[in-house]
Amino acid sequence: QQSLVTTGTLAGMTKKDAVYASLKPTKDLFRSVGIFVTHPKRYEADDSLSSAAWRLCHNHPEVLMYLTSPDKDVLQCVTENVHIHIPEYNKIPERIIKPKDVPRLRNGLSARQFLDLQILLGDKVDSIPPVPACHPATAMKIIKTHGSLQAYFKTPEGDKFYRSRATELHRNKELVKLSRRAFMYPASSLSFDKLTGTAESSAFTTLKALQSRKSLF
Repeated sequence: QQSLVTTGTLAGMTKKDAVYASLKPTKDLFRSVGIFVTHPKRYEADDSLSSAAWRLCHNHPEVLMYLTSPDKDVLQCVTENVHIHIPEYNKIPERIIKPKDVPRLRNGLSARQFLDLQILLGDKVDSIPPVPACHPATAMKIIKTHGSLQAYFKTPEGDKFYRSRATELHRNKELVKLSRRAFMYPASSLSFDKLTGTAESSAFTTLKALQSRKSLF
């Protein structure tokens, strides 16, 4: 039995239906204060974040960008120019994740090494199967010993491993690596120049209107 929303203007709806019902008004709220909104239909939100970050930092290496997401996949994006903002959730304080923080969160692995580990182990949450006969301890040993899959594949043992599992390895690489093609707009689209001193007032007015139509939490 699906749990229901118990309070607010969407009370009585399933939480899944409430989320979908809130998507458009949430976008309207962001647009009302000049925030660029995109919703590529072929990609997930973490792909859009990754792609936007890569495009902006590629064109403007002086920019420091913060991606707000609790999704572990977004850790792939962490660089000196891209930090992750994880909001407060379930009484866990909000955090800012920088490159130096990734090894502590991922068993001593860097962002790049964690991606290699995901290629081997897949991702149960995203329904990505593991590479056959590659157990977590084996995968971790490969990455810890050789530093990367690329280095491992240059060894006799790694070359044999690659040849016997090439199809699954390439499949998983495509599935776990966040896309750089999800955000195809110019980097200037991400500018916050449109935000003015009236943004807060505009957001409040839009929010009250959406609530009065019972289209937002």
